[in-house]
Amino acid sequence: MKEFIQQAQLLSSVNYANWGIGLLLLICYTLLFQFLFRKYAMVASNRTLFASNFLLFSVAIYLIITTIKSSLALSLGLVGALSIIRFRTAIKEPEQIIFLLGLTAISISLAAEQFIISTISAIVFSIIVITRYNATYKKSDLQSDYLMIYFECSDNNQADRCIDDI
Repeated sequence: MKEFIQQAQLLSSVNYANWGIGLLLLICYTLLFQFLFRKYAMVASNRTLFASNFLLFSVAIYLIITTIKSSLALSLGLVGALSIIRFRTAIKEPEQIIFLLGLTAISISLAAEQFIISTISAIVFSIIVITRYNATYKKSDLQSDYLMIYFECSDNNQADRCIDDI
């Protein structure tokens, strides 16, 4: 019974209106980051595939921070749990890390109910990304060390012939 009362107190410490507003803002900002990454990121990997994970990533962080912000015990438990997790997926390009850090910052600030700061941060991040792209990566100056060939058909013979021609 004592545990039930403690859990009920934990649930009552969450302002559900602010939680919902934060979640809606997070979805909007994540969609903005997806658009920015797909349009302005200069990475060799598949931008659409990588950006498709942004929403799950940001919502997971939002939920974790929302949960642990009300309990010191939960936050210390999370630190212990994360210390044993190793991520083996290599993020090879710095721009991918930058976008993930931006999403992390926005998710944490929204979970902490800092709506104005997160809005300003998303706007500033967007301006920097677009300005950097326009100033540094003009389409005529792009040089890539990668050749990407996409085939829309499932005929392997046609793909082999095309590769032989190249």
